[in-house]
Amino acid sequence: MYSKKLFKTSLIATSIALSIASTTAIATELVQQVEVKQSVNEINSIREKWASYFLGDVNQPITENMKTQIIEINTQAKELLNTMTLDKNGLWEELPLHKDSAAEKQKLGVNLYATYNNIFTLARAYKLQGGELYHDSDVREAITESLVLLNEHHYHVGTPEYGNWWHWELGISRTAQNTLVVMYNDIPYEIVNNYVDASRYFVPVPTHLSVGYGAPYSSAPLAWESTGGNRTDNAQVVLVRGLLENNKDEIKSAIAALPSVIPYVESGDGFYSDGSYIQHKDLPYSGTYGQVMLEGLGMLLGAVANTEYQATDPELQKIYPLMLETFAPLLIDGRMSDMVNGRAISRMTGQNDEIGESVLSAMLLYVDGAPLEYKEQLTSFLKHHFDAKGGLEKTRLINNHQIADRMMMTREVKEQSTVSHKQFPNMDRVIHHRDDWSFGIAMHSDRVGNYESINGENLKGWHTADGMTYLYNQQKHYSNGYWVAGDAFKHAGTTVLLTERENATGQLSAQRNGRNGAMDWTGGASLGDYGVAGMKFVNFNSDLSANKSWFMFDNEIVALGSDIKNSSSDQAITTVENRQVEQAASLMVDGLTVEKFNGNPKSFEITYNTDAPVNEHSTIQYSILDDSVVDIQKQCRSGDWSDIGTSQGSVTACFYEAVINHDDNDSYAYMVTPNRTEISDSVTIVKNSNGVHAVEHKELGIFAANFFEDGKAGFITADDQMSIMTQEKDGLLYVAVSNPTRSWFDIDFTVDGSIELVEDSDKRVELNDNKLSIDMNGLAGSSYKFVIKRK
Repeated sequence: MYSKKLFKTSLIATSIALSIASTTAIATELVQQVEVKQSVNEINSIREKWASYFLGDVNQPITENMKTQIIEINTQAKELLNTMTLDKNGLWEELPLHKDSAAEKQKLGVNLYATYNNIFTLARAYKLQGGELYHDSDVREAITESLVLLNEHHYHVGTPEYGNWWHWELGISRTAQNTLVVMYNDIPYEIVNNYVDASRYFVPVPTHLSVGYGAPYSSAPLAWESTGGNRTDNAQVVLVRGLLENNKDEIKSAIAALPSVIPYVESGDGFYSDGSYIQHKDLPYSGTYGQVMLEGLGMLLGAVANTEYQATDPELQKIYPLMLETFAPLLIDGRMSDMVNGRAISRMTGQNDEIGESVLSAMLLYVDGAPLEYKEQLTSFLKHHFDAKGGLEKTRLINNHQIADRMMMTREVKEQSTVSHKQFPNMDRVIHHRDDWSFGIAMHSDRVGNYESINGENLKGWHTADGMTYLYNQQKHYSNGYWVAGDAFKHAGTTVLLTERENATGQLSAQRNGRNGAMDWTGGASLGDYGVAGMKFVNFNSDLSANKSWFMFDNEIVALGSDIKNSSSDQAITTVENRQVEQAASLMVDGLTVEKFNGNPKSFEITYNTDAPVNEHSTIQYSILDDSVVDIQKQCRSGDWSDIGTSQGSVTACFYEAVINHDDNDSYAYMVTPNRTEISDSVTIVKNSNGVHAVEHKELGIFAANFFEDGKAGFITADDQMSIMTQEKDGLLYVAVSNPTRSWFDIDFTVDGSIELVEDSDKRVELNDNKLSIDMNGLAGSSYKFVIKRK
């Protein structure tokens, strides 16, 4: 039996406890509400940061280049509005959205992507302050109605991905979501919500593509893990979707998916320790897919910086040295070397100056957050290129104009050296820089594909990596219609057959016909700022083969070829030059001005700049170093961008072509002296036999050789296939040697006379009397450098 007093006390205690619990619950709920509000506010800030990429930072002044670009965007938008019709079969006449026939379905993704790009242009015009269409209600209405129409009929849950997967999953998804971010406060949220659902249908996760139910209808019907530039785009779709939906989990998962793009790989897509960047399994793509990866990563990291979502994985810090090793060496006064731009060379908007500007723009995203050890290098590099091209002229990320202006106004930075030589063995590319010219070589092998033609692009890229040489100077040689009007069989440096070729044939890559298994010798050696490169070339159908080498010095490039074998009835040729020139450009052979020439000249020079007096900045010298007959003539040719890709527009250009016709078992030897009027006499050909190419540069004390088989050249006797460069200086012999075949065996060679080993940093050299054995294991075609001394 209990007393009433005890019951009353118990009741009071219970009441107090319930009151405390209720108060605690209310307090907890209030804290949670505050946390949710704070989280939403932070996501709002990130979303505004994302919008600022395309609209500029409202807290920073509008730069002159921004003003110019705002005018251009408004002009484009007005043209789009004048030709726009709200019709489910196409908002613009030139971009039909039909899907009745198989052919129409194949084009649907392409045209829908272009349509969304047009709407994004309208959205930017509507939101860009200072523009004629800023906050124009008619523009907002056009954007809103277009988004509703396209979502209802084309881009929604359940849509089959007809054609190329990329357009649906990455192209349209990113562009549509960027439009929604820009217009976030100006359109009904129902539209945003519908697009969030559609985006999740096409791209459910940030690490894999072709996961959605529409993928089986596409060019990539099976799910696959994204890599490189595709991974950053993949993650971007999910992150921006999270910003639109205030979804913390998706933002976090997108950032967590990024570190995998950074670590070095040893095969397939990604970065390599030598600075190579590969996409599509075996194709050099630093300039396009690499740019996409660099820009995408920079945008993602920048958007979440200093928030709870900030990326903290230390792997991501490696992007700074990677930029300087992978992208920086391939830029020439703001231009990205064409040899790493892949099929983009066939796009009117994919020329080296535009891709170069895109790469520089992407690098700007990293300047403010760069660690001190890289900030000065990065700033110095960017300022050099912006100085060379007159600043950042045009960029997709308009706020980069503001970053560039701030950077250019900073204190003076250390002057950057423009003299360098770099080899990329894992993508069979070489770049050689001097103060007023740069020289590149594009090769392929049983490890690296020759070219890519997909989606109707790069239809005549047949010989762009068959030893094509790329000479950059003050001219706009490659970005001025070269790929359209130039003869695709006569790229400088190549040895080819003049035979009928169908578009896009002879693709020797992992994703097409398989790599060229007959080409196991491709590579070279580099020593300081000099290098030698070569390959045992076999053409796409094995009818033609040749041993080819290039030797690169301060003023000269020497090209040797031998063992040229042709089993077909077609003519084999080597193109010394195919230089785009003005109509009035002149040709001089052995000191005499001529219209054309056929014979064995000692030298010839092309004056390409007719607006300036003939001097070293308007002339390229060529010396023929054997008895080869060279046919030199000016050819003016016309073409259309549609001949090589999906762009349209006619091009007419003139070229000086210098070609050597070959008999069987033939050879060639020539030297190019860029931007010089004098003929160099510093180079001597030591050997140009079927199995060995060797050159000596007397002034520099350099000897270099490619041994395609064992043999002797100069003071070197090689027991194995190898590439070697030596330089005698201050009583020492500096040596760089590589194994272009990547065989497991050591490289053995003998040096004439008695020698001793002075420096061997990695303990790879074994010396027995005057015979050297070099352990090349793990070097993957890169050079090993050591020092010896003659006794």
